[in-house]
Amino acid sequence: MAEDSERPAPQTVVVERGGFGTVLIGLLLLIAVLIGAWFLLSENHNDAKNTDAITTAADKVGASAEKIANKVAP
Repeated sequence: MAEDSERPAPQTVVVERGGFGTVLIGLLLLIAVLIGAWFLLSENHNDAKNTDAITTAADKVGASAEKIANKVAP
C-alpha cells in the first residue's frame, strides 16, 4: 500500500498542432461551398428555361385546340 502513495500524479499533455492540415481543410471547405453555390444558381437558371419551354408548349397546344374547335363548329 505504501507504493500507491508514492506514485506521482498523472499529467495531461496537450499538443496543439496547426498549419498545413488546417489550411487544407479550410480550402476544401471553401471549394465545396463554391461548388454548392454554383450548382444552386445553375439549377435555378435551368428551371427558368424549363418553365419557358413548358409555357411555349402549352400555348401551342392551346392554339391547336382552338383551330380544331373552329373547324368542328362552323
